[in-house]
Amino acid sequence: MMLPCLYFPPSVGKVDKGCEVCLGSGPGFRIVDMEKLDGYLRIKEAAEYLGVSPNTLRNWGRDGKILEHRHPMNNYRLYKKHDLAELLRKTERPRT
Repeated sequence: MMLPCLYFPPSVGKVDKGCEVCLGSGPGFRIVDMEKLDGYLRIKEAAEYLGVSPNTLRNWGRDGKILEHRHPMNNYRLYKKHDLAELLRKTERPRT
């Protein structure tokens, strides 16, 4: 049985209709399991890591350029450290 999402009311329009037990996903983000938050950075930390502004990260998330995760209790944006390192690796120019 599908349960309604408790983190995103229908008026927000960001939750997948198939959200089960509030660990579902929506367009461009995922709600993460509380036990595994050590591998994630908050938006300010992620922006500093990448050398961009937090608003740039928000725009990239909205445009689908980077996957955003959501904290299950406070709905903050979270980014996987591994995803950020991979993004830097892909965009790094070879030194000459």
